[in-house]
Amino acid sequence: MKIIQITLFFFIIISFNQGLAQKCRYEKNEIDAVTEMVVKRTEPVEVTEVNDQPLFMKAQCIGENKYLKVRYYRYNSFTINASEPFEIIFNDQTSVKLQARDMPEAESSGGFMKVSSLLIFNLSKEQYQMLLDKPAVQIKYFIDGGGYIRKDIRKRYQGDIQYIMRCILLDTD
Repeated sequence: MKIIQITLFFFIIISFNQGLAQKCRYEKNEIDAVTEMVVKRTEPVEVTEVNDQPLFMKAQCIGENKYLKVRYYRYNSFTINASEPFEIIFNDQTSVKLQARDMPEAESSGGFMKVSSLLIFNLSKEQYQMLLDKPAVQIKYFIDGGGYIRKDIRKRYQGDIQYIMRCILLDTD
């Protein structure tokens, strides 16, 4: 009888742990037919709010190259200055500063500007490793006319950047 109870206990623990394990959710997960490189792009996760709107992040790898993509909404002429560093601050108060790559000018359609913007950051191996290893607690960005702004990442979202970084981990990393 005791063996059955112990076995049942371990079965429940294993089942519970399997339920907590997160499976990666991808927008794209394939091998490019031409280059034969692995291409992975996670679905976006909401990390915090800027300008009272959600700020989303997703991770991407093309071969061994890693990227962090940040999407936010530009209501009321709100724009994060892409020429200034975008900083992610970790729970041990260290940080990683990212520089957005140049993007084409925003297109307009019917006289209306798009309401969201995308920042793309090429990640060095060191930057990627920091994002993979440490929970993020704040972001810091620059807006014209407002200077640098720090936004807290809510406790329940603090591991989300690590999660998306794990999703693009390759066997060669």
